[in-house]
Amino acid sequence: MIALAALLTVAAFAPWQPIELEVIGRINYARTNGFDCAKQAYGAKRIAALVPHPKLRDAARGHAVDMQARGYFAHDTPEGIGVKERVLKAGYNAVRASENILGGQRLGSSARKAVQWWLHSPVHCKNIMNPLYTQLGVGHIFEPRDAAGLQHYWVIVFATPRPH
Repeated sequence: MIALAALLTVAAFAPWQPIELEVIGRINYARTNGFDCAKQAYGAKRIAALVPHPKLRDAARGHAVDMQARGYFAHDTPEGIGVKERVLKAGYNAVRASENILGGQRLGSSARKAVQWWLHSPVHCKNIMNPLYTQLGVGHIFEPRDAAGLQHYWVIVFATPRPH
């Protein structure tokens, strides 16, 4: 368990990966160009871009690492810890928080494919296009020898900070 904690710490505090920044760019393109989740096309009201936050990145990446290391794929850890608790543990005080996750070689092998899949999934698209969210963090890990066979683990955390 100590080794897992060390792995989570190292992974969580690494700088933004280019592939994570690409996801942020693609999500913000959808928001600022008015992607319509119901019609699966552009033409809806344009909304503000989400601001990347390092503590949300740490929560997202930590969850991706944990899922791969412990062999599960779920919004909650095997102990029942959800996104709001992980965000708070990362030091971010949120009014609201949610997440999108994705795993696998076919759907998640690139930032483009991952964001495209989320935009075409109604519940995931609603998170991306929710104007109440103002910040996000993205975590991605790739493990070619993944025992579960997923190899790619993606987590996006959406949040709004609590006013001071």
